[in-house]
Amino acid sequence: MVDWSQLEPAAVWRLFGELVAVPRPSKQEEQAMAWVRQWAERHGFAITSDAAGNTAVKVPGKGGLENAPPVIIQGHVDIVVAESEDAPPDVDSAAGKILVERGEPDAQGHFRPAPEGGWIGAPYSTLGADNGIGCAMGMAVAEDPQAVHAPLELLFTVDEEQGMTGALQLDPKALELTGTRLINLDTEDDDELTIGCAGGMDTEIRFPAVWETTPGGKLALQVVLKDLRGGHSGVEIHSGRANAIRCLTRALLAANIESLQIANLHGGEKRNAIPRRAEAVLVIDPADRSKLESALDRAADAMMPLFEGRDFPLRFHVTDAATPARVLTSDATRRLLDLLVALHHGVYAVTAEIPDLVETSNNVATVEVAGEEIVIGCNSRSSIDAGIDDVVDSLRAAAHLAGATTASSGRYPGWKPNLDSPLLQVTKAAYEELFGESPHVSAIHAGLECGVLGDKLPNLDSISFGPNIRGNHAPGEHVEIASVQKSYRLLQAVLARLT
Repeated sequence: MVDWSQLEPAAVWRLFGELVAVPRPSKQEEQAMAWVRQWAERHGFAITSDAAGNTAVKVPGKGGLENAPPVIIQGHVDIVVAESEDAPPDVDSAAGKILVERGEPDAQGHFRPAPEGGWIGAPYSTLGADNGIGCAMGMAVAEDPQAVHAPLELLFTVDEEQGMTGALQLDPKALELTGTRLINLDTEDDDELTIGCAGGMDTEIRFPAVWETTPGGKLALQVVLKDLRGGHSGVEIHSGRANAIRCLTRALLAANIESLQIANLHGGEKRNAIPRRAEAVLVIDPADRSKLESALDRAADAMMPLFEGRDFPLRFHVTDAATPARVLTSDATRRLLDLLVALHHGVYAVTAEIPDLVETSNNVATVEVAGEEIVIGCNSRSSIDAGIDDVVDSLRAAAHLAGATTASSGRYPGWKPNLDSPLLQVTKAAYEELFGESPHVSAIHAGLECGVLGDKLPNLDSISFGPNIRGNHAPGEHVEIASVQKSYRLLQAVLARLT
């Protein structure tokens, strides 16, 4: 385990270490907000909350800036919950039971514990540096008696990871927010200043299952694809990593076994994470077992060139299963597999003016049997509204052809870049003075709350930055120690300049 007291900046790591141990999965952030309130009360800071569960903490200005206009520092407290297949039984990121170690990423980016490593990571689960480290930085500067800053409005939002509902339902009046300058600490590259992001929307596809009693004489098998890299469906959607749901369904289609019928199908966990695991329970004629196993091996070999150097080797695990009471008819099985393969996953379009920036994408995120239906969850993102409409229309068309229905929800706006932003100019100047080089000023394909908050707070001038975080939304998430120090220095310098 990590000795937080040996890390700098000491206050940031102390606060983050406390927060890591607090349960805070999306939509269950009550204990995390109670921790924030207890911290604020210890320091005598005023606290406000709204009906959605968001909390604001009011911090007086210091160092001669007591009467300057307030500055909002914002982060979300919730985390994506995920554990690896080999996680010890006492690791439970939803309960705040996260094994934290120092280490280094290997050549594939996978976190490896090492006592003198330059990163802090969770080998078996998500860490919650996204966005806990940002929350800790705002709190650390608030409690620093030597800091120079205008009055601060520390804004802690809920449920960012599952639809930004905290930001979407934010009530500025209840929170008594008055600031018109916002620093979001949810960027994950320490040399970047983010000034724009994609919007997004979720689409749920409901496939009407047609069941029949399992025919006699069938062999039941479980097929599992697991231990893929996964990752953030916005930040890493361009990386070409394997989607476990798509790979499994492609392989089952390629097997071309007439007797194959699906009894259960499950894959993915979160709408904003690339699926790392998928599994199916199916029945076949006993004589087709060797044909199925050989076909799955061939499919893995055939698909692997798509992911070489981008993901771990594909391997399908086939084991005996209990005979299910019911299975999809042969026709329904084929239509379901066709639908899942037809749904677009990955980059849909790139930005014409910035070819290395993804403009529109879709993540086929989850699939599960829910009563009499099979439910498929997709998350679409785009930096332009028309892009979301375009990709969602294609999902609806594919679903219609398969006899399925769709419902889209949770739409949130993107954040349009403003190169003339005064906050950008101040932050860029502070960065250049501190580090002797210019930062990268960019927009990202992931969703940030700045766009939503800009709709809620008139005339808001926003910027986002933060430390290097890798592997977020997946086991092995890690944050760089030196990078946290760098980002915290930048935060202090920007606040001191905002008169």
